[in-house]
Amino acid sequence: MHPKTTTMCAAALACLALAAGCSGTGMAEGADGGPADDGADGGAGDADAGREIPPGCGDGVLATDEQCEGFELRGATCESLGYEMGSLTCNAFCELAAHEDCWTPFDGEATGPEPCDGEDVRGATCASLGLGEVGTVRCIFGDLDTSGCGACVIGDDEGCAANEICFRGIEPNVFGDLAPPRFGQNGTCTEIAEGEACLLFDKDDQQFVGCSAPLVCAREHGAYRCKRTCTADVFGGACPEDETCVPAAPNPDVVFGDVDGACVALGDEGGQCPCTPGLYCIADMCHLPCDLEAPDPDAGCSTAAPSCEPVTVAEDEFVGACF
Repeated sequence: MHPKTTTMCAAALACLALAAGCSGTGMAEGADGGPADDGADGGAGDADAGREIPPGCGDGVLATDEQCEGFELRGATCESLGYEMGSLTCNAFCELAAHEDCWTPFDGEATGPEPCDGEDVRGATCASLGLGEVGTVRCIFGDLDTSGCGACVIGDDEGCAANEICFRGIEPNVFGDLAPPRFGQNGTCTEIAEGEACLLFDKDDQQFVGCSAPLVCAREHGAYRCKRTCTADVFGGACPEDETCVPAAPNPDVVFGDVDGACVALGDEGGQCPCTPGLYCIADMCHLPCDLEAPDPDAGCSTAAPSCEPVTVAEDEFVGACF
């Protein structure tokens, strides 16, 4: 009898020796009893599923039509096949498993244990990784970079809920400095509550502030916060009692966005403008009024701002304010 035998027992024993596993039908079999999958997603394992083991493969005898048999590799190594790294083995089909075992860093082909190499990301996508439908997976220094994945595009909140904005966290730039995200980058829909800080992003090397509709970014007590909009020509602007409607024009550095105005909390003495009625807004700070004509002008001031000083409110018109 020819030394090569096609009995299922011989094939099974050889597969065990190769740690590949076989079914009683001579099919490649995985550890869970299913077809063997010795590659990454989309790799050789998927292609090998359901393949029949060639007759004679696994009997321990290296035949002329086999690349290898068990540990007999005909002297082949990863290096002899043109790769720089890896330890070559023989797969369950008596083929050299170069693609699964060997690799050369930064050669543009993801092989062996490499998750990616150059443009080759082994078919990975943001969607396949469960990171949203938007964006592109890249390979950076041999590792998958998923920072471009998201559910939306910054500067375009399409796909986000009405109380959300497309955003991603503050990240180091190429110089290692923390920088806000940029227009066109992918992000995730982030909920912004009224009163929370406006989110920052860059466009054309200029920094912008943003809030999700219907909120608008406005300066309130020295900080930029997401506030509700208001109609500046309506009394009170339909704002809460402790807030006032600050018109967007002529205050483009206070209220951002194509709106009439924003509801901003009123500042008390020592706070920042806009001020509670009866207080003066001077240099963006709220001051108590005082009577310059009184015998003791300072008597109307507080211990926090004890001195009554003249302040120009119009040409040749002065009022008293506590400093």
